[in-house]
Amino acid sequence: MNLAILIGNLGADPEITEYTDKKTGEIKKIAAFTIATNKRWKDANGNKQERALWHNVVVYSDGLARIVNQYVHKGDKICVKGEIRTEEYTDEKTGGKRWFTKIAVAGFEHTIELLGGGTGGGGSSRQQPPPPSPNDFDDEIPF
Repeated sequence: MNLAILIGNLGADPEITEYTDKKTGEIKKIAAFTIATNKRWKDANGNKQERALWHNVVVYSDGLARIVNQYVHKGDKICVKGEIRTEEYTDEKTGGKRWFTKIAVAGFEHTIELLGGGTGGGGSSRQQPPPPSPNDFDDEIPF
């Protein structure tokens, strides 16, 4: 099973790319962003050390990309569940082969959850999900 789960903070607002679906002709979105996770340890002298690790995330699901575009901003703390993908490309300067690793959010089992607690660089233009209304809950007990 190829499943990566990361909890971290966005380093910048997501980049949104639009494309036309060849089958349906619909305009769809892809979201790309980086998140930082922290690694903490004690060195040989017992001093606490910390280092930020940066991870590239690409959201291929149109629905999730639209949600990311609307609600996810620089500094937000999120949980990403996706698969690790490594792609090969040719370096334009050297002509050598290079590899790029990312977390791809593309399948039904892949998710993004906004955890809060970030610095929220969105300011006043930031949109929050509406609170649930009483009609959103079913009073029927299924048993």
